[in-house]
Amino acid sequence: MSLTITRKPIKSLRLKVSPDWVFVSAPKHLSDSYITKFIESKKEWIEKVQAKFQKAKERSSIELKENEILLHGQPYSFIYISSLKNKTDVDHENHTITSGINLQNAAKLKNRYKTYAKIYLIHRAKWLSQRHKLPYANTYIRDQKTKWWTCSSKKNIGLNRKLVKMPEEITEYVICHELAHLKEMNHSKRFRAVVEELYPNYKDAIAWMKKYGMSLQ
Repeated sequence: MSLTITRKPIKSLRLKVSPDWVFVSAPKHLSDSYITKFIESKKEWIEKVQAKFQKAKERSSIELKENEILLHGQPYSFIYISSLKNKTDVDHENHTITSGINLQNAAKLKNRYKTYAKIYLIHRAKWLSQRHKLPYANTYIRDQKTKWWTCSSKKNIGLNRKLVKMPEEITEYVICHELAHLKEMNHSKRFRAVVEELYPNYKDAIAWMKKYGMSLQ
């Protein structure tokens, strides 16, 4: 069990489970032994939750061939040409990615995803912000395990780099979701009304994320 324990000024223990991690928020006054016993008492429940995550992932994973890379919900054929060095060309029409970087290496691929996400997501957020006349302060590209988005009271929007693996219409929904928070910093009926105004097919987007989101690592 991969575990992170964070001490916070709170009154009671809080437990959050992700597909491959367990996050515990604990009051500062509690002893380590008490926290350990608490986690042990929840072990069976944690294993059941993570088993459900695994089943969901297996059921909804997007299959890729050995030489394919997932981008915007589609498999792109990868072509390696060493003479290109650090250059990477993405052909959206023919669904190919040509690069002098060996993107079949997981670490190098992750770095290219981050680079691409910073360009694509920031540009898309600006465009949608202008279209809907909902200005924000800054956009940050995150590398988080469980959160797809964040929006702060200072009007800063955070977007997960893995969003570039989703179909573009789903990415648009996520950005619209955050833009809606600029009007309503909650998840009330009024907030959902704003989301629907910005992205009428939001229910379909949510359904897609529930089905395939777990497979996007």
